[in-house]
Amino acid sequence: MDSRTKWHKVPAQTSKSCIVEGSKEFTSQMSQFSKAYNIEGQMIIRDNETGKTALSLMEDPNFKSAMEGLYNFVGEMDADLDMAYDWIVDQVEGCNSFVDDKWAWDCFYEVYGKVALEHVM
Repeated sequence: MDSRTKWHKVPAQTSKSCIVEGSKEFTSQMSQFSKAYNIEGQMIIRDNETGKTALSLMEDPNFKSAMEGLYNFVGEMDADLDMAYDWIVDQVEGCNSFVDDKWAWDCFYEVYGKVALEHVM
């Protein structure tokens, strides 16, 4: 096992004593936010602790435009994940982070993964 692996204690209701950060078990145990749709069919993020909701960046035209430009940015700049993430944040006015926006994060991570893999091969 990689020495950089982070281990976390699992809450008592589960049968495992520890889980690896980034694993499905970790994500499901530690997730405060979840994907949902509002009554108009727009993508929203629900805070599971408070019940509050917010419109996902996936509904923001600037975010969509930045995601469309991600392929060229990664290719031209040989950008790693952090650099690509920072670039997306810079492109979207008023955005400081989108890690908790599961819709936007999943989209970004999937697109970056495909682009990075293509540029490696």
